[in-house]
Amino acid sequence: MQNDPIGLEGGNLFVYPQNPILEYNFSGLLKYSSKVIWKDLTKCPSSATIARTQWDNRSLEVRCSQTGCNEWVLDEFIANADISMAIPPAGSPIYSGECTRQRAIEAEFQHVQDLQKGISKSRRKLQEVENKLKGEKYSSQAECELSSQVEAFRIWLDPMTKAMSDTIAKWDASGKHKCMQ
Repeated sequence: MQNDPIGLEGGNLFVYPQNPILEYNFSGLLKYSSKVIWKDLTKCPSSATIARTQWDNRSLEVRCSQTGCNEWVLDEFIANADISMAIPPAGSPIYSGECTRQRAIEAEFQHVQDLQKGISKSRRKLQEVENKLKGEKYSSQAECELSSQVEAFRIWLDPMTKAMSDTIAKWDASGKHKCMQ
């Protein structure tokens, strides 16, 4: 473990994330969190008709600060992208023959792994944009936040959107997840 590159200005010199697999970045500056949320469908059996994995709670916040009379700069992006996974309870009518709850869980975890790769690409691209925009000067806080968010949002979302369409094509549309047809 290495200390914070901005030293005492950052507060805690040694910060370890709760989940080092998902909460990391290459320069130590971008704030990005992600987690997999397990949704228990045993409590709402009427919605338990199919196993599914989806994006949940994606957000991108932009923070700017004033450096002069009419001068604003980008401080940071704060991004979050969670994945929710829902599996119908045992005894659900979707399970029969080879289609067991365990196979549905395994299938959804394959989607989660693919989506985590999309999050990793998204994180790298967002860090590049943040680094590039930190040198820009804006005349107001609104201009700084809006300009930065517009530039970052598409670059941030594209890898996640592609990861979702790729994982559906790879597993569901191809027929590899036989229980999902």
